[in-house]
Amino acid sequence: MSWFEDATSWSWIVYCLAAAALAGYLISICRPVYGIYQVYSSSMYQALQATSQQHEVLCDPSVPDSEAVTEKTAHTHILLLGWCGIVFLNLALMIIFCLQFESLSPYLWPLDPSLAVTLALYIAMRGGLRVLQFAFKYVVFVHALGMKTNHFHLSNEPRSAWSGIEIKTMEDSYGKTRVKVADACVRRFGHITINIGRSFFFMEAVWNPARAVQTAFLLSCLVGPWHYYFERSNSLIARVTFHPSRIRDGRFGRFNLMCVQAWQYPGYLVATFVLALCESDNYKRRLFLVAAMQPVTWGDAAGELVGSFFGNIEFPVLGIGEINYKTVEGCAGTLVANLISLAVVFHAHPGHADIFKVPPHVVVAIVAAVGMVAETVAVRSTDNAVILLSCLVALLLMRA
Repeated sequence: MSWFEDATSWSWIVYCLAAAALAGYLISICRPVYGIYQVYSSSMYQALQATSQQHEVLCDPSVPDSEAVTEKTAHTHILLLGWCGIVFLNLALMIIFCLQFESLSPYLWPLDPSLAVTLALYIAMRGGLRVLQFAFKYVVFVHALGMKTNHFHLSNEPRSAWSGIEIKTMEDSYGKTRVKVADACVRRFGHITINIGRSFFFMEAVWNPARAVQTAFLLSCLVGPWHYYFERSNSLIARVTFHPSRIRDGRFGRFNLMCVQAWQYPGYLVATFVLALCESDNYKRRLFLVAAMQPVTWGDAAGELVGSFFGNIEFPVLGIGEINYKTVEGCAGTLVANLISLAVVFHAHPGHADIFKVPPHVVVAIVAAVGMVAETVAVRSTDNAVILLSCLVALLLMRA
């Protein structure tokens, strides 16, 4: 028997590599958190805060350097929010793993040898879609928006090299609304195509609970570190990986996308584990997961697209980006998209009447509303995971 056919040997090798990647990732992300803490505790930062409080109005143009004070304060807050969120998430997952070790171990050990092919297919699918999306971005930005080639390349460069005036330059050159719409089209085209592929992938994987949990775990160990290590790179791989970064997220464009990936796959890990523990029927597991993914795929996309094209009533939200606003029209678009996509899923899966305590149309309405609320209140860049888990919990609470 070869080492590949020996499930125990295969499991040890893969988990050792995953543990090494995860350990390096966790150690690495602790460095910027410590750096931000030093900024917070430094006398310079305290002086800036004191100046802000003394003048009361942070952005008062009559106060010298008040704009710089505001910008530095906001920049530090956003970085702290993003990095601490990732650290908190990973610590929470490790605590859950330790507390639920006996329940988790049957699903994680030994690894399914067919997982090598499964992961290879998923990575190939994701890479192929990223190249397609990059080409789509070029068409939208250069041909539809009329963006200059140097500005297109600038949008794909590491955001750490941005000085802070790039958003204004782009909006002055092409118009605020057009930049906002182009951002939304590119980001949501990638979001929809990736999530459709991911839906089919996990829809098939969930038939085998152990393989679904193992797949989500290994992808969590792979995707987060991948985005972290390429976040400041200007290589072709980094440009293709981070091309969905919005212009209007400014210097946090790549950081926003990195946080999205850092939260998204652990969200799928928790979802597959919860389904494995709470539901033994394969058909129900598949229905619950597919239904919970609809607000992630369609509701989240519709919110930004409707808000970008038709949104007028804006309100501030907490998020990773230089511009953090959502619109009432976008929230309405999210709700409508959730209702339609969930109705289609339930119509395409007959025999669901006996699965829930309440009628199917009530299930659709409740899950759609939960998805809309989760998308609205979640910190920008964490919403994919928050929407998925919120909708999944709602579905499980309503099952018969």
